Amino acid sequence: MWHAVRKLAAEKPVVVWMGDVAASGGYYLASAATAVVAAPGTLTGSIGVIMARVVADGLLSRLGLRRVRFQRGSHAGLLSPTRRLLPDEKAAFEQHIQATYQLFLDRVCAGRGREEWLRPIAEGACGRGARRWPMASSTPWAPRPTPCGCWRREPA
Repeated sequence: MWHAVRKLAAEKPVVVWMGDVAASGGYYLASAATAVVAAPGTLTGSIGVIMARVVADGLLSRLGLRRVRFQRGSHAGLLSPTRRLLPDEKAAFEQHIQATYQLFLDRVCAGRGREEWLRPIAEGACGRGARRWPMASSTPWAPRPTPCGCWRREPA
């Protein structure tokens, strides 16, 4: 979807209105638009990556259930809830999370064009509208305020 927004923004102006909540994925998509509008109460941000994995081996054991595992490939069972991660699997998870986080940062920087404000706050934090994130004309980072109270990426 990010690519679709970016492609459309190359053809004509795309304005994203963020309603009550536009965190993480919502902001990821919005960052590809020409302009982003946030109300003062819009909960936005959360530039961070999280992955969850349930470990239910203890529960299965208490229920008297045991697993029989068939797999092909060293990381084929990475998401299996029936056992804990092995050290190399944990490292693979962490590497994937870091690569995804870097891609998120790169795309937000490419879309909004203001890397210096992004890096210090891109740790999974959320904020309310323009007070936390540089999207509205009231922010000190707005390179080109528009009459609608949004901030616009300068044309390349």
